[in-house]
Amino acid sequence: MAPRSNNNVKEEEEENSSSASKDRVEWHFLSPFLVGFVAALMLIFIPTISSFVYMCGDVDLRSQEPSCPGLIIRQKEQEKERKGLFKVLLPKKRAKSEIEYLIAKQDPVEQTCRTIANSWSIMMTSGKNVDKTCAPEIVDDEEEPLSRGGGTEDGTVSHERFQTAYTPEFLELTSDQVDLVSKLGDKVIDSVDDWKTRATKVSWGGEDGPAWFAPRKTSGATELERLNGGLLLYSYLRIMKWPGNLHSHFPFKLCAKGCNSEVALAHSLEFREKFKPWAVTPSTMKENSNGSIFHHGFSPAFNEGENGQHSLDVWIRPGRRVKVDDIFTTRAYVNALEQAVTASLVNSGGRVGKFNVVLDGHNFSWGLMPSLHQLKVFITILQDHFPDRLGIILLTNLGRVGEFVVGVVKPIISEEVRNKIVVLPREEKLRREMLQAVVGTANIPKWLGGRDPFEFDVNTYYSNSQVISDEESKEYTKMMPYHT
Repeated sequence: MAPRSNNNVKEEEEENSSSASKDRVEWHFLSPFLVGFVAALMLIFIPTISSFVYMCGDVDLRSQEPSCPGLIIRQKEQEKERKGLFKVLLPKKRAKSEIEYLIAKQDPVEQTCRTIANSWSIMMTSGKNVDKTCAPEIVDDEEEPLSRGGGTEDGTVSHERFQTAYTPEFLELTSDQVDLVSKLGDKVIDSVDDWKTRATKVSWGGEDGPAWFAPRKTSGATELERLNGGLLLYSYLRIMKWPGNLHSHFPFKLCAKGCNSEVALAHSLEFREKFKPWAVTPSTMKENSNGSIFHHGFSPAFNEGENGQHSLDVWIRPGRRVKVDDIFTTRAYVNALEQAVTASLVNSGGRVGKFNVVLDGHNFSWGLMPSLHQLKVFITILQDHFPDRLGIILLTNLGRVGEFVVGVVKPIISEEVRNKIVVLPREEKLRREMLQAVVGTANIPKWLGGRDPFEFDVNTYYSNSQVISDEESKEYTKMMPYHT
């Protein structure tokens, strides 16, 4: 191979030098544009992030979709049947829950924040395996008729499946729990003005009902009964998960950033003074004239021979609503809870005070559905002022509208309440066995295939209730706007 001449080498070096020089010229030409582009992105991105943080700082950005597809009884069948309104509204590429559309109508800021957060989450998890596991729903399926553990090997329904539907008459507490109940009782009495006098005026069910904050007993009493307000404080502390420093995030909305535990009790006292949950109005009785919600009967006791029975309030039949005004629907529901707790306390000598719920969605339609706003008001009242009073909720005959409403409600209730919701299977024999386990054979109404002949009569049902005017019943909306 012939050696290259000096001239060739020189020409090659000049050519390389010229090329590098040209590259430097192009880079110096482009660098101001790149710097400007980056600066522009920062000018856009930083204020956008700042605005997002400012606007969405108080919004819960966790997904509003249930961790599972929802209350699905026949999942495969419903997927095939999915049509009509939600087929039009729901995009095919992204599974979005129906609640997002309702929330958008109620609060566009929250929906915007969640849309941005959800889009970012989807982008970041695209192509990855996302864990979608959750507690299985009850499935009405021939191969697995009761997938959530309600059945035994011989096909019968086990009472163990429904432990929250029963409460022992005599509760067992640790020494630390007794100490916390005692300390909270002292703090409430010391920190809330005229607590004892005010508390005596808001008895369960009204003036002649069981004490809301029962004074301590001395002889023949349980551990809780020997403490001021023992059972009431036990209910609140259990929901608070027994905070050793008596500081918690309950009520969840009011104390999102944390509160002293006595705040929850003062909050409920104010609610009872201003809302008067034991009282009804003419429009409340008209709303409930067909028996869309009522208390009737008692569930079986935890142990044979005990009086620790849950009230069977709340037979809820929303398809029988007489629509007047959503605010009176809320009062009818709250009043039913109040009566149920009262009946359970009377029946157990003041030791239980809980209720179970059976909701029958037969004939429920879009036109009978209350507003999302009033649903949220009712749920807030239930969670803030009736803590640990709910045993279990059995849902049957939901239909499309009923499943939609449950899907709307589930994301805005606490995990504790969500875990108490059970969808009954469609198969009649299994449904009857599950009803028998929770409500007792004698209490299954004829309209659910049982033998209880009870018929709701509005005048008889409200014959002992305090009646106030419609106008007076709305005064709490001005005095306690938190619940409006």
